[in-house]
Amino acid sequence: GLNYADRFVVSSVECDDDLARVYPDPDIRSYAAIRADNCDDLAVRECDLQIGICGVVLEHCTGQAAWNTISMSAAADKQHTEGIVVGNSPRFVVADNTISNLINSRPGTINLGGIYVFGSKNASIANNTVENIRAVAQTAPDSVCSAISTSGGRDGSTAEISGNLIRDVHDWHVGAGLAPAVLVHSDTDDVSIANNHIEHADVGVEIDASSCDRASLSGNFVTNCGQLIDYGNCEGGDEPMMRGET
Repeated sequence: GLNYADRFVVSSVECDDDLARVYPDPDIRSYAAIRADNCDDLAVRECDLQIGICGVVLEHCTGQAAWNTISMSAAADKQHTEGIVVGNSPRFVVADNTISNLINSRPGTINLGGIYVFGSKNASIANNTVENIRAVAQTAPDSVCSAISTSGGRDGSTAEISGNLIRDVHDWHVGAGLAPAVLVHSDTDDVSIANNHIEHADVGVEIDASSCDRASLSGNFVTNCGQLIDYGNCEGGDEPMMRGET
């Protein structure tokens, strides 16, 4: 962990944090593979992290997290499973990372995500690959499962989400099953979502209807998201695809 370490570079670190699985339900701030607070001009780059709970947590920092590889070797039974979390860090750049195979097996309320940036005015989330983000147990309706998400805060809410490749984002919940590739939380203004490639997610892009002003979407390619066949999972008592469902 780093604290008030300005102009610090964390580079080419390899980490196998699977031992974090033995703890009953630790807080991600205590058990992140890389953790930093109040660091200016910080660079976390080219690290290879196999995580049990969380890869990188950065708060009140400036700088970048780039070219890192973050993955899991097996499903985690934890409330929080996160790749990169950036909070209250204006102009922070999260770019060119590869985050894959984050799988959560905990039933009930969970927070599962590839990249989450909150309270960070003018942050950039660009050119990342985020794939295979899945909740495989029955989650509660208030769970949050997404590949990339952002929310406002006291430092403002402008963010750019651009050029990311997102694939295979799913939440298993009876009657819901809505895991967006890109999620914009309520009270988050001036977000630009542009030129992302999204495929095989429960929802392509979700913008909360509560107080998200001036959101801009352009040039995104979204395919094979959601359930495209009525009764595709045989929820109803009728035989599937017998009377012209679409």
